[in-house]
Parts: sequence; structure tokens; C-alpha cells
Amino acid sequence: MSRPGAQQGCPCCTFLPDDIFLPDNMKEALAPALTPSEMLTPQQALQEIAKDEDNSILVDTHGHAHLERGLHETYQTTTDTVSQATRTISLSCAVEPSDWGACLDYASQSTNILPALGVHPWYLADLPENYLETLEEHLQQHPTAIVGEIGLCKMARFIRTYPEGKASALELQRTVFVNQLKLAAKYKRPVTVHCVGQHGILMKVLGELKPSELPPTIAMHSFTGTAHHVQQMLKFEKHHQSSTKVFFGFSHIVNFEMCTSEKSRRQGIDAIRAVPFDRLLAESDVHASSDVAVGTAGAIAYLAYALENPIAEVARQTAKNGIQFLTSAPTATD
Repeated sequence: MSRPGAQQGCPCCTFLPDDIFLPDNMKEALAPALTPSEMLTPQQALQEIAKDEDNSILVDTHGHAHLERGLHETYQTTTDTVSQATRTISLSCAVEPSDWGACLDYASQSTNILPALGVHPWYLADLPENYLETLEEHLQQHPTAIVGEIGLCKMARFIRTYPEGKASALELQRTVFVNQLKLAAKYKRPVTVHCVGQHGILMKVLGELKPSELPPTIAMHSFTGTAHHVQQMLKFEKHHQSSTKVFFGFSHIVNFEMCTSEKSRRQGIDAIRAVPFDRLLAESDVHASSDVAVGTAGAIAYLAYALENPIAEVARQTAKNGIQFLTSAPTATD
């Protein structure tokens, strides 16, 4: 994570760096991030967004605020700044069965918080045999819960330490991922997907599923792929005989703070510009409820900088997109 004194983190997620392996060629993630002079800080962005009379909400489509692990230094702000902010709708994502309960408890505090339940590709070593049955029970009991954080990741320490070897570990990842995709499809729930170093495998997996086995919407979390990967996914959506829509989420904490080289910054901007405006999502990817608004504003500031668009316009569009992504789940009365 990028908290003070933290260890290296995965370039797609900031959840728990102790559970991954980061090769030497990706240690740029530890370098201090320098904000371009023309890009607003997260705090400045939040203040500007709050001034927009045409927008009443921020929508954060990925975070882990239910963990309440302490403030991130980048998003520290005054109480006055937060109180000026518009209403925030947020998604808090669990990563393994042991934190599903905490995620649901946190989401129960407000109708503006939605829970996501799933098994992250890092946390498979001690996965209970009945994880899928338990997940299904939770989805039945909580009609607004979505499925996530799930996915595919070559960088997980689990891949290196699995007793049966790397190939078996990767196969288990794919199996768990597909099982959860199918469950999301069964209950018509959106999914939020972590994918690092596995974009080709992801396309293969999606292409092998029947239209009825795909969820209504897929959000690529803190997307670190290329513009080519964006085009591949949009092409898949267009030609696959399903109604699945693919969205692409970007966060300040991962896509800007942890990607600091000129090459990675350029790749990120090119990827953002390849995404249709109505498919962009803003993600906080924070681990404390007090960071959600500022973290989301930081993501919007980064997107506005990349697109060279007014921040108010990006805030309005990502809020609209986020609601479309999240509300593809059925309501309690459906």
C-alpha cells in the first residue's frame, strides 16, 4: 500500500502488499509521486466539485472503507472541506470470506454504501470448500450486494507458494474466478475485477463463457492495461452475444500515485483516452471511510487531467456511469 512506511504494492490494487510479490522492474511504485502543476490535488478537486450546482453526488465504484485501517496521508483534509462535499455513493469491496460480514455491517450503516462480496485472487490458499455456497447465500439475503473483488493476478504471492506449483495455482485462480462470474450472472449482479498480467487469459475466459454465464456489467478495477486491452474488451462486448457492459475504473492512489514513470503515466493516459466517456469510473480504492470522498475526487482529478476535460464535467459523467454500473443489480423488490 502507499501508506507511510508500507511495503511495495501491486500495481492494480493497494489492499494488502504483504500477500504479493513485486518484481524489481516494478519498484517504481515506491517512488514519490509528483503532481503536474495543471492537475488539481484531491483536496482541490473535492472543493471544485462541491461548487458544481449541476452535480449533487460523487460515485466511488471501488474501495475497502469497511476495513477502517487509518487515513492515507495523500487524502488528509479538513473537516470543513469534507463537509462541503456533495453526497457520496460508494462501494466497499470484501476480498475473502473472513471479511464478508464486516463489509455487510459497514454497508448497513447507510443506503449510500453498497457491499461487494467475493474472493480476491490473492486469497485462495485457505479458501473454504463451501465458499461458493456461502457467497450465494449472502447474495440471496442482500439483493443490492454485487460480486467482488474477484479476478486474475500473476503477482500474488499465493502463485509462488502454492504447494502444488505455479500452474496449479493459476488454474485454481481461474476456476474460482469463473465460479464467481457465473454466480454473479445467475443473480444478475455486477462484478468488479482485479486483473494484473492476465489480460489475455481474461479475454480467453470471457470468450469461453456462454452469454447467460456473464454478469450484466463488469468493472475493470484500477485498470492498468493498455489502450489495446481497452479496445479488445470493447470489441468482445460488441461481438459477444450477451448484454454485458464493460466499464473501466481508475483511481488516484493506484493509477497515478503508484505509476510514476513517464512510460507508465503515458500508458495510463492513453488507456483512459481509449475508453468511451460513458464507460469511465472513478474509484477511491481507500481503506478508511473518511478518505472516500477525497480519494474519489482524486480519481476524478486524474481523469480530468488525462482527458483535458473540465473537472465538473468528469465528475458528472463518472457519477452517471457509476450509478449505471452499480444499479444493474436488481432491487429488493425485483
